[in-house]
Formats: sequence, structure tokens, C-alpha cells
Amino acid sequence: MLPEQAIADAFTASRACDVFLSVGTSTVVYPAAFLPSEALNAEAIVVEINPQPTPLTAYAHFVLEGAAGVVLPEVLKCLEAWRR
Repeated sequence: MLPEQAIADAFTASRACDVFLSVGTSTVVYPAAFLPSEALNAEAIVVEINPQPTPLTAYAHFVLEGAAGVVLPEVLKCLEAWRR
């Protein structure tokens, strides 16, 4: 069980973010599984990074299929190149 304040903070952040990254989660364990939906309802861009499809896959704006340890470093490289 996560601390109650941590969950509350996560929901607040999900509702306020511009981009939400869902990384390496099945999106079936609640209450954390509600977080991507909160971000979508707040019109954030939702990016899913996962080796397997999840219930979120159909709703995410971007789906990057693969292990987080492989995909995230590549995302960072792209962002750094774009920033230059």
C-alpha cells in the first residue's frame, strides 16, 4: 500500500501535468491505474512505455513498445538532440 499522501500528490500531479509518462506498468493495479486517466481527462499528452500492450495502450497518444531501460535512454537522446 502506498502512503495516502503520496497517492493524493500523484493524483494532483496527474491532473496538472502537460505530459504524462506511464512507464513499465500494467495499468491494472488501483488506485495508481487511475493516474493516466486523470491526465487524459485533464488533456495531457499521455505516453506509454511498456514491452506489452495494456488497457492504456488504446488511449495513449504515443506508445513506445519496449523495456524502460532501453526506451527511456533513446527518448532522452532524441530530446537532447531536439533541444540543440
